[in-house]
Amino acid sequence: MEFKSIDGSYVQQGTKILKVPATPDEGVRSSLMGMFEKRRFRNFLMYVNGWEESNPSTWKDRNLGQMTMRQLYSDFGLVPATHEFISHAMCLEVDETHMDQAAVDTVKKLKIYCDSLQMYGKSPYIYPMYGLGGLPEGFSRLCAIHGGTFMLNRDVDEILFDDLGAAWGVKCGDEVAKATMVIGDPSYFPKEKIRTTGKVVRSICFLNHPIPNTNNAESVQVSERSELYLSLSF
Repeated sequence: MEFKSIDGSYVQQGTKILKVPATPDEGVRSSLMGMFEKRRFRNFLMYVNGWEESNPSTWKDRNLGQMTMRQLYSDFGLVPATHEFISHAMCLEVDETHMDQAAVDTVKKLKIYCDSLQMYGKSPYIYPMYGLGGLPEGFSRLCAIHGGTFMLNRDVDEILFDDLGAAWGVKCGDEVAKATMVIGDPSYFPKEKIRTTGKVVRSICFLNHPIPNTNNAESVQVSERSELYLSLSF
């Protein structure tokens, strides 16, 4: 598969669209932070980049398994506005619950963001060159290479469960396909087997103009603080 890097990641603050810094130079020029805050932000990122969970010498007397994310931000003197764009535009946290939980999980997300940024350049986010349909196509090719079996043009009549309530197969007419794990849309399963863990609201907008302050980029991601949303424009 071929992938393309998104041209930039942006955050909406009020009515303004501002670029999330991808390089030290962009960080210096960014309007997201004041001059002194930029220095504190840089020190914070240097700490995160050097932090290793398996190496206590990189912790700098901070136990992220016990310290909350709120305490970690405060320890570096970062202001609430900076907390917000790090957590929501870089770590992709969707609410504030992480702020009072152990910092280790959010720091790991930030490390993934920084590592991906170093790998891809303009943005840590990539997407298939020819659309999301390439993902199932790529999976099907790999599955066939590794001995997977495809049952095409089959209706799923029933998901089969054992006495302990674990799924063990799928019934299609008179045929049964056995499996150690069954993954599918919730509509295939009995209601008593379904548990809602979250909701996603989606909308599609067709624009007749570029998104302001994105340098006419072919593809961007925009995160808004109040309710996180991701937006691609082509």
